[in-house]
Amino acid sequence: MECLPRAEAVRLARSFVLATLREWRLESLGDSAAVCTSELVTNAVVHARCPFRLAVERRPAELVISVEDTSTTGVPAARRPGAFSEGGRGLLLVDALSSRWGYRVGGRGKVVWCSFATRRGPSSAGPDSGGASQ
Repeated sequence: MECLPRAEAVRLARSFVLATLREWRLESLGDSAAVCTSELVTNAVVHARCPFRLAVERRPAELVISVEDTSTTGVPAARRPGAFSEGGRGLLLVDALSSRWGYRVGGRGKVVWCSFATRRGPSSAGPDSGGASQ
């Protein structure tokens, strides 16, 4: 899913991920995946400020959500905000809700991703190692 760095991209990305999970019969991951998608996309909108691409990939034992942008600055890092801070908790949420997360910086920019363990292996309905993007 190609997105512009606008606030409505967060809602559209979350809807895309939830629809993909329904199609793949992975609704049990919906709440956590939706929150993590919101956080990764919000970071792209607020910090990268450039067009980005959201992808959802189903692997044999995990679901991977990634956000790729063309920015090579602002390497993501979880912060420890104060009790009254209004922001800075996004990657802490991603860390708490996903199985793992990370990033890579390369030639065209950076990719921030998170993954979720799936209960179903490659024999379940849907693509064995498929991906969804628009």
